[in-house]
Amino acid sequence: ADGSRIYTRDDMITIPTETVEDPANPTGTGDAYDAGFLDAYMDGAGLREAGEHGTEVAVQHLTGSL
Repeated sequence: ADGSRIYTRDDMITIPTETVEDPANPTGTGDAYDAGFLDAYMDGAGLREAGEHGTEVAVQHLTGSL
C-alpha cells in the first residue's frame, strides 16, 4: 500500500503505488513486481524506471489484466 523503496549505498528511491479498489488476484503480487523489476533492469533500465515497471506489472497482476 505504501509503494516500494529501493536502497542503494547512497540513496533511497521511493516508487509510489496505484490504488487498486477491488484486487482480483492478490496472491503472487510481490513476485509479479519482482519479475517486472528484473525484466526492466536486465534490459538496461535504471533503478527508478525498473521499480516503476515492477509497479505497473504488479498492478496488472492485481487487477487480473495480465
